[in-house]
Amino acid sequence: MPSSTTLSTPPLTVRLTESRAEVDSCRALRRAVFVDEGGFDLTSENDGVDVRALHLIAITIAQSHGSDGRSSSDLSDPASADQDGDQATPDDSPLPIGTLRIFETLDGNPWVQVGKVAVRRTHRSLGIGRLLMHEAERVIMDRFPQHEAIVLDAVARQAPFYTKMGYVVDAERGVYLKKGAPHVRMSKLLRPV
Repeated sequence: MPSSTTLSTPPLTVRLTESRAEVDSCRALRRAVFVDEGGFDLTSENDGVDVRALHLIAITIAQSHGSDGRSSSDLSDPASADQDGDQATPDDSPLPIGTLRIFETLDGNPWVQVGKVAVRRTHRSLGIGRLLMHEAERVIMDRFPQHEAIVLDAVARQAPFYTKMGYVVDAERGVYLKKGAPHVRMSKLLRPV
């Protein structure tokens, strides 16, 4: 059984995706957060990284274990839609409430990158982003022990969120435009130097 991080309230689990359908559900959530809410161009979602990335998904315990007595296919019934009207996909993949992706950079640098951190609007400010990041760090330490650090390109207004978790802004690079929005490069060492 895969390792995961669990939070008691709201009851959820954060784990690696287990199917292409789950990755597609994560992409749909990212599209809702970054394109529909954030105004980013849809092309920013089609960057080719997903095929080589690991994807984390945050789902409710009921979806991951069926503890409410319904199968995940029952979750696609319109009566079970959340407040935004979003539904689980009809192919039995759970409806993600949060996601991120982890990938090795192709430039030979000794780090792993985390990106596309997204939490469903109805579930923000509940610590789900923090749980996603903690699980990402655990997965990186387990799967990429040869790397020295984690890097991410944060929308500048989100930098305080990552700073609280020990990430440091690359002051030399400063603020830069990426996809039309101010971003900062941040990093965190995986082990003491």
